[in-house]
Amino acid sequence: MSHILYFLLPLFLLLLPFFSFSQAQQNKEQKPEPKPSPCVAIITRLAPPPPPLNISIHAYAQTQKDIIGTSTYTAPVHAGVRLDIPLLDTRELYERQLRHLANLQGAQNILSQYLNLRTEVEELRKFLNWMNLRVEYGIEYKKDVWQQEKALKQKEAVLKSLESFFYAYGITREELDKCYKHKGS
Repeated sequence: MSHILYFLLPLFLLLLPFFSFSQAQQNKEQKPEPKPSPCVAIITRLAPPPPPLNISIHAYAQTQKDIIGTSTYTAPVHAGVRLDIPLLDTRELYERQLRHLANLQGAQNILSQYLNLRTEVEELRKFLNWMNLRVEYGIEYKKDVWQQEKALKQKEAVLKSLESFFYAYGITREELDKCYKHKGS
């Protein structure tokens, strides 16, 4: 038996580099995954996927007390760690998946609302700049521009509240800018 091992071991060692080379070739042939959109990163931060299992670990300590107080028996002390693993059937798993999809849809709607409103505000600013130039040259009256300025201020207030919503979730202005610029491309 040992003679066979002496023969197979050097043969195996000689063939080992060929196996590792073929594995490296397979790894090179696989294309790298595309980088996710910055908007996808924001949506997943707003609605993170649920954990696969709701495993919880609890430490506990428990003592018993003699109610009457006449016993000389000392109360036992129990201490330990409890691991809770819920058993989920297919219906509960399906409901969890539906809740997650609803959360994703809500996050997508909020981000979409923000991006659309930001586009409106930027376009309205450009339009008002153009209208103010027309007022300077005497083509338009200032009272005609005033309603548009009022609408701009209202939309800017809504945009600011949406930005504060994202800031509360830890999403920075830079991340929102990346998503907004990515939307246009």
